Amino acid sequence: MAGFALTWRTFIAIKANKVRCTDRGIFSLFGPMCGLDVLVVLALLCAASCCCCVYCVNGLTSNRRYLRRVACMCICASSAGAIYVLTHPTRYTEVPTWKPPTLDSPYDEWRMSSATRSPPNGGAGAAAAGAMNLTARLHDAVRQHGRRFHIARPYKHAVIDELLPMDIVDAVAAELPDESQSGCPHWATKCYLQKGSEYQKKELAPEAFGPATRALFRELRSARFVRFLEDLSGVSGLFPDPAYQGSGVHITSDGGYLNVHADFNARHLQPVMHRRVNMFIYLTPGWQEEYGGHLELWNRRMDKCEQRILPSYGRFVVFRSDSFSYHGHPLPMRLPPNVMRRSIAFYYYTKTRPRRECLDAKCKLHSTLFQVSRCGECAAPACRNASGVSAGARRAPVGVPRES
Repeated sequence: MAGFALTWRTFIAIKANKVRCTDRGIFSLFGPMCGLDVLVVLALLCAASCCCCVYCVNGLTSNRRYLRRVACMCICASSAGAIYVLTHPTRYTEVPTWKPPTLDSPYDEWRMSSATRSPPNGGAGAAAAGAMNLTARLHDAVRQHGRRFHIARPYKHAVIDELLPMDIVDAVAAELPDESQSGCPHWATKCYLQKGSEYQKKELAPEAFGPATRALFRELRSARFVRFLEDLSGVSGLFPDPAYQGSGVHITSDGGYLNVHADFNARHLQPVMHRRVNMFIYLTPGWQEEYGGHLELWNRRMDKCEQRILPSYGRFVVFRSDSFSYHGHPLPMRLPPNVMRRSIAFYYYTKTRPRRECLDAKCKLHSTLFQVSRCGECAAPACRNASGVSAGARRAPVGVPRES
């Protein structure tokens, strides 16, 4: 009875996706189990339960007194075990559900607090109006860009100017470093100072975020913004990045670049989370065409550059991330003194992904996949019409692939 009860509870738990494949879980004596291992143990439990039942029946019908006592003890023990299993769900380890934060209005809170500190700008009433304005902006963006997102080439994406109200964009930009420094500055957690797949790129430490920057990231993790991205991208069940694995504030100095690549496709969590949506917000005022730094979107064959997006101030770019969403800004930038390419990158994950988005049928995890163009640089005519190869194209050197 105990075996049957445990088997039934385990079957229900597996169907409900509550049992962790790599945990010791229910049968801790057997070590980590997965897939067929669990089914084998369940079959053994069923067989043991049947044997116990047969033995008890034979013992009760036997004329020998000690067999009857043993049978009664087995029945009592199995009954007690069944009751314990049925009333103690902690017998197995459940997968913790990774949910988006329930806070819907971190941006609203920031606006309210900033308005309280500076009432001449309109006070709390103006802040509340701005909060409702953000929700309206998100709804309008879905209506205006939803269809364009799904027919965009070379893969699904959208470019939206001033999605966020410019007051918060200005506040975040004012908190970011605006002076070029040689070497790796104190505010950076990671620097790419050797020419390779990326160069002159620095990642701002989360501890160095100002209050407006922290509020913006809370908004990007909020249920409101997650729902907006789900409606826009058509990907349901999104979870925001709980930390800053490759995401955060990126700052690139003069001469910097990032070669075309497809991003790492998953986070090594339990359960594994698949990276499905990327978004960028550009934060350098007065960005000029001649500076370079355009975000390039390439097709799967890497023989055609379909989009070349200027990182204009306040511009929001979002796209579906898979093993073929090749993008980057591979040409070294030409920046005046104390001008840097500053952006926010943030990623969203799901528990599963379609096989068509993977390199193979098993959707194996991979790190960043850097690519080499088959036609030269994006502006070359050969890359625009995907015919022929442009000779002597000026490209950044390709280095060893690593996670971005």
